[in-house]
Amino acid sequence: MPSARDKAEPFLASVAVGDGDSALDALVKGSLLETQPKQLEVLKTQIRAGIKLYGKYIGIELIEEKTIGKSVVSLTYLMKFEQNPLVWNFVFYRPLDQWQVSWVMFNDRFQGLN
Repeated sequence: MPSARDKAEPFLASVAVGDGDSALDALVKGSLLETQPKQLEVLKTQIRAGIKLYGKYIGIELIEEKTIGKSVVSLTYLMKFEQNPLVWNFVFYRPLDQWQVSWVMFNDRFQGLN
């Protein structure tokens, strides 16, 4: 069974190469976020703008994985660029046997890091 990381990491890899729109569509498929097109369009616009600001993409680093019970996982990643990183936060929920994203956010001000 795929883990929450198996969903987050391919998403981040696609975003890093400029394929954020289709990556986000795939990430939210089957989740409540899929039913919120206005919110998704705002996030897509922010992703497109955000990855252009900080130079060459260097890599992704998992900062924290926090399991809450058996059904919720919180993941924090650092997407590294030459000039500044982006911090990505995800919350995944597993109601039965498949992980679905419940929340995704990114920022360039280190919010979400302890």
